[in-house]
Amino acid sequence: MEDKSKSKEQLIEEIELLRKEVAELKKERTGRKQAQRALRESEEKYKALFESKLDGVFVLDAETMKVVLANRAAAEMYGFSSAEEAIGINPLDFVVSEERERTLRIIAEDMFEN
Repeated sequence: MEDKSKSKEQLIEEIELLRKEVAELKKERTGRKQAQRALRESEEKYKALFESKLDGVFVLDAETMKVVLANRAAAEMYGFSSAEEAIGINPLDFVVSEERERTLRIIAEDMFEN
């Protein structure tokens, strides 16, 4: 019959391995928290810059041409009370039909500008 009990040395080795694993997990968690904090700070800076622009800015979905993000200035230009209200609109709906083709060309040139 085999002795199923572990020696003192085996237990010490296992405990040391567990300590190392716990230390690695703590290190990963700390790194993840730092990355999340850096991302949050970056998003806050981006939002502050985006909102502080005096120019109206719409970010459009290239396929649908609908607004996915707008700043306050852009919303006010189109008569919305908030930037959130502008989300989902198609700015081309506000362009007179005679100017649509020219406006689309300008948008396309701007989107694919190097």
